[in-house]
Amino acid sequence: MIKNGVEAQDIYQGSLGDCYLLSSLSSIAEYPDRIKRILRQQQRSPKGAYAVCLCITGQFETFYIDDLVPVKNNRLAFCHSDIGELWAILIEKAYAKAYGGYWNIGNGGHSEPTLRDLTGAPAESITWFEK
Repeated sequence: MIKNGVEAQDIYQGSLGDCYLLSSLSSIAEYPDRIKRILRQQQRSPKGAYAVCLCITGQFETFYIDDLVPVKNNRLAFCHSDIGELWAILIEKAYAKAYGGYWNIGNGGHSEPTLRDLTGAPAESITWFEK
C-alpha cells in the first residue's frame, strides 16, 4: 500500500473531478502519520479487504472497501500512483463510498469540508483582498 513513504507527489488525478479531495490528501500527506491514521492497515491485504476511517458525520467511522477499482483502457480511471501505491486510491474509494458513489464526489467540491472529513478537525477558507 505504501512503498516509499507517504508523499504528496504520490497522487495523480484521473478522469474524476475530485481535485478538491486529492489536493486535501496531498496537504495531509505532508504529515504522513495523519494518512496512516486514516488507514487501518499499511500492508497490502491478501484478501483485498481494507478499512479506512473517515469523519463524515462528526465522528470517525470505519468504511470497509475492497481493492477493485474502475479501469478504462487497461489503466486506472481515477486516482492513481506512478509507483503502484494504493493508499490514495483506497482513500478515494472509501470517500466515494461514504458519499454514495464516485459520481457523487466527481463534480468538484471544496477542500474545507474534505479536510474535516479526513482529519476530524475544523477547517475554513480565508479570502484575502489587497487594498
